[in-house]
Amino acid sequence: METQKTTNSKKVGKNQIVFIKYSEVDKGQHYLTMVDSYRNILGRAYKSYNPDTKNFEIKIEDHNGKPMFSEPFANDWSMEKAVLQNKDQLMKDAHQRRLEAKGKDQSISKVIDQDAEKKLKKAVKQSQSKPEVEKQPDKVELRQEELHQVREEQERVSDHDEPEIEV
Repeated sequence: METQKTTNSKKVGKNQIVFIKYSEVDKGQHYLTMVDSYRNILGRAYKSYNPDTKNFEIKIEDHNGKPMFSEPFANDWSMEKAVLQNKDQLMKDAHQRRLEAKGKDQSISKVIDQDAEKKLKKAVKQSQSKPEVEKQPDKVELRQEELHQVREEQERVSDHDEPEIEV
């Protein structure tokens, strides 16, 4: 019996276009979304009825809402064919947007960190410049003191209200 050797070769992932079609769509909503393997939106397809030609037309808009193609398509397969012909450019654009967004996120977090550091330094300076205030009792201590006063008041009232019993 002969056995074949299997090699564990690592598959190289390719970025592909994924067409996501929705089963139920309201008027004015997109019925198809095109994304890459990283789930970056490449475009959305809208289907509308043209009363002049008495047919449906498919228009594709990019992630910003701008038309991707000048002419509308008559059916899904012609639209998909046109998108696949331009997939290299669409993928490059999506990849560039993802890198820019990642860079913006990092720069925003740096700004937030700098602001937090400035506020912390300011708070430290203020606390060092102020003279120490005598310690104020916390809420628990205040509550215990109030409870003690109420109990003393109840005892005084109860002592005066007791009737004298003669034996």
